[in-house]
Amino acid sequence: MNRCRPFSTPSLLITADGSHTLYLQEWDETYHSRHGALTESLHVFIQHGFYYPEENPVRILEVGFGTGLNAWLTAIEAEKSKKKVFYHAFDDYPLDRVVIASLNYPSLPHGKGHESLFFRIHEAPWNETVALSPFFDIQKT
Repeated sequence: MNRCRPFSTPSLLITADGSHTLYLQEWDETYHSRHGALTESLHVFIQHGFYYPEENPVRILEVGFGTGLNAWLTAIEAEKSKKKVFYHAFDDYPLDRVVIASLNYPSLPHGKGHESLFFRIHEAPWNETVALSPFFDIQKT
């Protein structure tokens, strides 16, 4: 899925915790907190999202797939906890492969052993549900 972006390619920024975020100059907006992309995603999406409900399976709707960081961290936690996740993400303007490859998430300590999962999430086809593991299904629309 390659839709024409109404803005330029985002710039790569290093946040306070050493993880990357992307910056859109036209909107003066970052994809994640400048205080720490990884820290933000772990706090909001994992600690107060993934682990908050008692339900199994967990169904997640993300509006704005973006860098895929939230999906990737969720997939890692699903494997660790053996909790089944159905993850549906929307994004009108998916990132280019070159931008995805420049992100440092897989090289961070939290990503050790899960590097290939990050790229498998991004390589999963759009508009179909893909089982990336027994515990994580994703659909990107």
